[in-house]
Amino acid sequence: MKCQSHYPILGNWRVIRIDSDIVTYQCPVCDETYSGRRKRGAIDWRPDSMKEEGAKYAKDTLQPRRGGDPSLEYIQAYPEQAKKEFTPQEIKGAKPVWSDLPGVKSIKY
Repeated sequence: MKCQSHYPILGNWRVIRIDSDIVTYQCPVCDETYSGRRKRGAIDWRPDSMKEEGAKYAKDTLQPRRGGDPSLEYIQAYPEQAKKEFTPQEIKGAKPVWSDLPGVKSIKY
């Protein structure tokens, strides 16, 4: 990169191309281009077999509460145990708290 003096002001550079994870910027002063990786959320480095097992055994990893809120998924998966752990009011007011995790939506109760 020739334009080292302009690198710190990357915020002023124009985005000229985006290819999946690679973004190409252009310097407004000298028209030099710079390519770099796009910032995204956390990358899941687990092998596919481990991801499949996570989805397969999602029911076995359910917790009764998330952030103090009763888990509707846990109550549906383990109704007898839920009666011992929650009050009737908690069971009536339970909401899906684990639905954002992969595999939980496909659980057969």
